Amino acid sequence: VVRQASQLWDVVRSPEILPPMLFIVAWQATPNAGSAMFYYYTNALQFGPEFLGRSQLIGALASLGGIIMYNRVFAELPLRDYLLRVNLAAVVVGLLPLLLVTRANVALNIPDQTFVLGDDVIQTVAGELAHMPILVLAARLCPPGIEATLFALLMSVLNLASFVASFIGAWLTDYLHVTDKDFANLPLLVFICNLSGLLPLALLQLVPDTGAASGAAKDKAQLAAVGRPREDCAELASEPPNL
Repeated sequence: VVRQASQLWDVVRSPEILPPMLFIVAWQATPNAGSAMFYYYTNALQFGPEFLGRSQLIGALASLGGIIMYNRVFAELPLRDYLLRVNLAAVVVGLLPLLLVTRANVALNIPDQTFVLGDDVIQTVAGELAHMPILVLAARLCPPGIEATLFALLMSVLNLASFVASFIGAWLTDYLHVTDKDFANLPLLVFICNLSGLLPLALLQLVPDTGAASGAAKDKAQLAAVGRPREDCAELASEPPNL
């Protein structure tokens, strides 16, 4: 147990894992307007359980699409450049709900349900693209015998960050007096939450400017003190977290 804990610590504190993980955790911890948007969907737009379930199904398919897109298109990009692009794109994409809550989508002749489904797909793909680098790096550096522990640790940290994001989002919702019946300040809430996604960029300089998936040989050499990499450890990267 002590040996496995030591191996786990060596992997987590490695310069290839820790800085990207800190950046992604900070990003994940930024507030979101998820609870307020849920009440807007159900109370203002009158979406029922059937549509919400359909939205979750489409989101799951979009999650798979995000993984495939990362592996085929973005895996070879320099890590720092990649995270910068994804962060900026996610902030822009996160502002799309403003069209819905201001009813601009109606002026554009886009039905509410069509807009929400499309937004769910875009948001889910962006979320997967954000998390994939840390999972791929962790899978590559994973020594034998602690695969499940490393994955559980990463998921626990990301879930803790999500809890912090929900807590801050709930505080902002209350501060702006957005309730299940009063959505007057919902556009401002959405704007503030998404603009806060730019704050983690202050940590981006800590991320090594190396290939997100192309530096396999270098990473394998760095495993000499930790353990031999296993191919089956790469399965970590196939189980993305939920956003």
